[in-house]
Amino acid sequence: AVPGVALPAQGGQSALSIDSARPEDWCRLARTVLGEQFLDVHEWRRHTDVNVCENMNDVERIVEWFWAFVEDLDEEKRVRLFYWASALKRLPHGGWKSPKMKRMQLHIVGDTSRLPVAHTCSFQIDLPVYSTPTSLQEVLLLAIETLR
Repeated sequence: AVPGVALPAQGGQSALSIDSARPEDWCRLARTVLGEQFLDVHEWRRHTDVNVCENMNDVERIVEWFWAFVEDLDEEKRVRLFYWASALKRLPHGGWKSPKMKRMQLHIVGDTSRLPVAHTCSFQIDLPVYSTPTSLQEVLLLAIETLR
């Protein structure tokens, strides 16, 4: 036994000694330390508030294009988009329901000459009203592909 080393407790359980840990205990430890690996788009959408800065008619269309874009991304690019918007590499332990996880703010703006902007401190994306889904996809791909 390793003195003072134990896996985190879950629910009503007490801490588990490291020498009696099973594979599922190690998975629980990894999720606790590293966060959730999978980004469920439907959960992400449920934890997003849409705000409009001006009186616009195309808001629903732009929001649908945005979520269609997110759903069509492969997992690696989806994680990059999440990182671009939140500065988090993964969801915290507990996923979207974690008290550490803010709701995303999707702020629809009218100035179509702008690129989308991510405000990582507040987990907000300012998304202009683009004229086509392709133009929206191009600028969002540019944003996530230029991340370092």
